[in-house]
This record gives sequence, structure tokens and C-alpha cells, in this order.
Amino acid sequence: MTESLDLLAEIAAMRNQLDDVSAVTAALLRTGGGEAKAEILAFLEKDEAARVIFLMCDGETTQATIVEELKKRGVTGGSAPAVSRKLEKLFNEYHLVAPDHRRQRSKVYRRTTIATALHIDRELNKMNLGL
Repeated sequence: MTESLDLLAEIAAMRNQLDDVSAVTAALLRTGGGEAKAEILAFLEKDEAARVIFLMCDGETTQATIVEELKKRGVTGGSAPAVSRKLEKLFNEYHLVAPDHRRQRSKVYRRTTIATALHIDRELNKMNLGL
């Protein structure tokens, strides 16, 4: 029983440290991320498919659903391979989304701390480029 309580205390301490690191990361990004934010917004403003994909990465929507939505909207770059390439770019180059889990044989992506700290979705809405 004591080991269980010790383990829970350790997990709580690790969670607190993780929260602290996340807060510091967000503060640093908001302070010094202006150039990166401008580059990201310029990319998303020009690339409608990437913008819709980013906005649909909510930790619940599957990649297959994103493909369906892009096709329904008639957005260029809405094929499954094109969506995969855009997701890779959003993940590898801009670090805005990350794979979260799989559901119904399709990946589910979530927005990263970077996307949240830079308020990318809010900026897109201000530019009237939201969903």
C-alpha cells in the first residue's frame, strides 16, 4: 500500500514538472516566436488544404474524415496521399500537429503545444480563414 502511495506521489510530481515545462515553453514561444508565427500563417494562408487539415486536427477527427471533408469542399489537395503529405509537413516542418492515436484504422492527429502557444487557430479566425 505504501508503495502505491509513493508511486502516486511520484506521478503527481512528474505531472507538475511537465506542466511547468509546458508553461515555460508556451511563454518562450509567445515572446520569441513572432517570426515563426508569421511564416506559419503565410503558409496556411496560401495553402487551403493545409489550413483545413490543421484546423481539423483536434485529437478526435480521423485522417479519413479529413480526406472526406476536403473532397466534400472541393479543396485541391484532398486526396488521401496529398493529405498524408500535408500532415507530414505540418508535423515535421512546422510542428503544429502530432499523431495522437489510431481509430477505425485511421490516424488521429492533435494540435501541438507550439500551435496552441502561438494561437494559430485564433489568428486564422481573425484573418477569416477559419473553418
